[in-house]
Amino acid sequence: MKYTRTVLLALTVAALALIAPGVALAAPGDTVNTCISTATPTGWVDTSLYNSPSCGSFSGINAKWIKQVDGYPTGTSVEACTSSAVPATWIVTAFRQAGSLCGGSNGINGQSIKQLSGYAAGTVVNACITPTTPTGWINIRQYSSSLCGSINNGLYARDVKQLTGYAAGTTVDACVTPTTPAGWVDTRLYNTSVCGGSNGINGRTVKRLTGLPIGTTEVVCTSSPVPAGWAVQGYLQTFGTCGSANGTDAYRLKRIS
Repeated sequence: MKYTRTVLLALTVAALALIAPGVALAAPGDTVNTCISTATPTGWVDTSLYNSPSCGSFSGINAKWIKQVDGYPTGTSVEACTSSAVPATWIVTAFRQAGSLCGGSNGINGQSIKQLSGYAAGTVVNACITPTTPTGWINIRQYSSSLCGSINNGLYARDVKQLTGYAAGTTVDACVTPTTPAGWVDTRLYNTSVCGGSNGINGRTVKRLTGLPIGTTEVVCTSSPVPAGWAVQGYLQTFGTCGSANGTDAYRLKRIS
């Protein structure tokens, strides 16, 4: 009886493998070709755009190769087309003209992306300025770089720093964009050439409030949202520390929960 059950189990597994070969989960680096009408799944990127008669036409871009990038080790770099979104834990480190590989455009249609997930607190990565910054990272420098499409000394590149993992009370000097990460607040606003050299406020010092004990009080610039568990006890004028020479520009916060 035991032998019979073993044989039946083996036959069942073999049959499933034949009739349902697609049940295996994709692994990092796996590639699939699809028609352009298929949305690129989360965690995948487009690596090639081309024409395929099987996708309905003998002309025009109507097909693509996509690659699974979720699960790659920290620091992995991948070449992709700009036609797909950059995955949540990745960042663009260079733009390029990929030519026919990414659809034949004469402009920028390719990009190099890097996996940021897993880096230790304080790690700095060179990247291009794009509309998004991975959660837990902050811009600490902006500058010109040919890797990111710089012309006429424009600011197209940045250094980003990993904030996740820092101890409560840690302070970091950064640029005013992007928005202040959750659990952090602005404690100083100022002008600095490191963040682009404009005449206005472009730099700040941020402080990690998450993890500070109940009862702690902090003076915080009003440019920061009030973190959960903290209460405003009053408004202050810092006379320049928070960017304003006059008027209320800060509040006193106390952790209550």
